[in-house]
Amino acid sequence: MIEFLIFRSFFLFIPAALLILLLLTLRCSNCGTAIYDHRIAPYVRGFDLEVLDKCPVCEERMLAHQQKTTDG
Repeated sequence: MIEFLIFRSFFLFIPAALLILLLLTLRCSNCGTAIYDHRIAPYVRGFDLEVLDKCPVCEERMLAHQQKTTDG
C-alpha cells in the first residue's frame, strides 16, 4: 500500500512541477518583465491570468502570439 501511495503521489507531482516551471519562465514579450516580478505579481490572483491581456508595466499584451481578431 505504501508503494501505491508513493507511486501515485509521484505522478501528481509532475503536473504541479510543470505548472510551476511554466509560471516561473513566463515573461512579457515587450518589456521582458517576469510574471513573478513585484510590479506584476500583485495582479495575479491564483490561476486567473487576465494580467496576460495587459501588462501592468508596459500596458501591452504580455504574449506576442496573443492577437485579438477584429471583424470589420
